[in-house]
Amino acid sequence: MKPKYRWILLDGRHLMWRVTMKLASLSTELPGGDRVPTGGIYGFIKVATKVVEDWGDRRGCTLVICWEGAGAHGDYGHRTDLYPDYKGNRSASTIPDDIRAYLDTMDDQQRVLKGMLQRAGWNQAWAPRFEGDDIMGTLAHRLTMAGETDIMIYTADHDLHQMVDEHTTVISPPPTSGTIRKEKVWDANAVIEKHGVPPELIPDLKGLGGDSGDNIPGVPGIGPGWAAKMLNAYGCHEEVVLTALAGEVLCGEQDGKKWQSPAKSKDVATHAEQARISYQLAVIRRDAPVRFIRRAVDHKKLLAALRAFKMKTLMMPNAWQDIRDIGARPFPPHI
Repeated sequence: MKPKYRWILLDGRHLMWRVTMKLASLSTELPGGDRVPTGGIYGFIKVATKVVEDWGDRRGCTLVICWEGAGAHGDYGHRTDLYPDYKGNRSASTIPDDIRAYLDTMDDQQRVLKGMLQRAGWNQAWAPRFEGDDIMGTLAHRLTMAGETDIMIYTADHDLHQMVDEHTTVISPPPTSGTIRKEKVWDANAVIEKHGVPPELIPDLKGLGGDSGDNIPGVPGIGPGWAAKMLNAYGCHEEVVLTALAGEVLCGEQDGKKWQSPAKSKDVATHAEQARISYQLAVIRRDAPVRFIRRAVDHKKLLAALRAFKMKTLMMPNAWQDIRDIGARPFPPHI
């Protein structure tokens, strides 16, 4: 039996990417003969309502779509300020033309979707110059501080694994390839099994081992395996760095076998500042100035949009009621 959650924080940009890619061929002919892509809009609403249906507490579940407020023109806020090459591998100059066209299509659909979700009354959150990770992290932290439990973050981004604790669980959607078609529940044990360290040490792991996906450098020569070894021996990245800077050889024990490496110790000492910066890049902020997109509930306009886009499935009684139910639970203003 699946666990049920009273709070679902959903990674909007990631879900938009997945559904737009999967339904790239879905389009609608508008009056005048023009065809516009609509797969991202349809798929997003369909999947989001299914997530609430499958994982939401029947006694009441509040969904919040968390959007990126950073990323325009390579600006990732405090992370870009700290390290200008952060996510530099995602700059426009490195993206092939066909993928760029796909992203432009997705951006267009996302703008329309946000307006439709406003009409539905769905909660949508963002913060200028902050990433979606920080929005989810901040809201999860606020809820926990307010005494709330049963919090779920829905994303495939492993960075969010650092938010897992007794109150917050991360659930990732099924992989887009391969034979596994089930969602993955990430509790503390699952995080340890995957990364070799507990959730709170995920930023330390990336500080030492780096993250090629986000262009976080870490320490050259120290991958995630060695980083996990060091953290299990010393407790945090700063202790590893201080030990190496003191000229000591990093050592420890793993699976009953002792290890030490003068070469890795030298690497850490040489790139100590880079390790510290990488750690800061990997830390999800819990104090982002979260803003909520204004709710403008208007079911007539929403139905008109669904009708114009020929999304008949979403207008069926059960689906339409699900959309309305999600919009009937605004996020508490005091949190």
